[in-house]
Amino acid sequence: MDGPFYIKNYIPVITDGTQKCYTIKYEDPSFPLICYHENPNPNNAELHWHPEVQMAIVCKGSLTLHIQGTQYRIQEGDGYFINSNTLHYIVPDPLPEIPTILGFICLPQLIAGEGTYLFNKYVEPFVNRPQYAFLHLKKGCPWQKSILSKLLQLQPWMNSKNELAEMNLRNLVSEIWVQLYKKREEFIQKGTTTAHHASLLRLSQMCSYIQTNYAQPIGLDEIAKSASVSISEANRCFKDNMSMTPYEYLTNYRIMKAKYLLATTNESILNIALQCGFNQSSYFSEIFRKKTGMLPSKYRKTIPTKSLHSYHD
Repeated sequence: MDGPFYIKNYIPVITDGTQKCYTIKYEDPSFPLICYHENPNPNNAELHWHPEVQMAIVCKGSLTLHIQGTQYRIQEGDGYFINSNTLHYIVPDPLPEIPTILGFICLPQLIAGEGTYLFNKYVEPFVNRPQYAFLHLKKGCPWQKSILSKLLQLQPWMNSKNELAEMNLRNLVSEIWVQLYKKREEFIQKGTTTAHHASLLRLSQMCSYIQTNYAQPIGLDEIAKSASVSISEANRCFKDNMSMTPYEYLTNYRIMKAKYLLATTNESILNIALQCGFNQSSYFSEIFRKKTGMLPSKYRKTIPTKSLHSYHD
């Protein structure tokens, strides 16, 4: 998409290489806003967080949003709000069509300067608060539909050469923030304690280890060691936050990577299996069928040809 410097067809990030804290690359740091219109890349579906707040509407298709151990299916026409420093990842549903999302990501300081009266009253009490970590925006709820409508209003200004485009985009973000702030008690998240924060940090360390080493043989002891915890604590951490075991997460992650390679390359089933941590194609096919309901060869045939080139890297 052609447009001003704050318009992207993807979210440009730098990872820290360890715990998946994403740093957004702003071409002008004094205007910390990225508006994006993208097809989410399943190959980038990694647990991460960032200091920015993020909002989007699903314009086409559907996706699954994983927020701190809970899954939310976001249908076409619905959207989501992700607060600052919230662990999450997105898995797009490639069938029947690749999803398209429209949204923005920005530092809270865009809404009001840090240390100012407005920031201290309306921004600081809201960001970085786990009780306000996430909101599933549904078009069936009148006040949430109003926010979704404002998200759609981003696009004309994203493409506009009007000299006031940046001001109008910032105003839209502020208007959305006002509505979120007014309704904040309606999406309060329960069970957010200091112990829970520590558990989420350990989870992020173990997930990061898996995401980095999934192609190699990995034992449960190695996963636990990456967060300096016992095997029993590693199992409890995954169960409490993701409702699965570390091994289940590893297997799911490997299958997700395999699905991307099946959809976007002409690699053989054996090579894909080896690249994704499976030492035998027969075992890979067995696990793939259990997870998806079909063999890898059949899955590849169900992916539209355009999928080979439709995802942004």
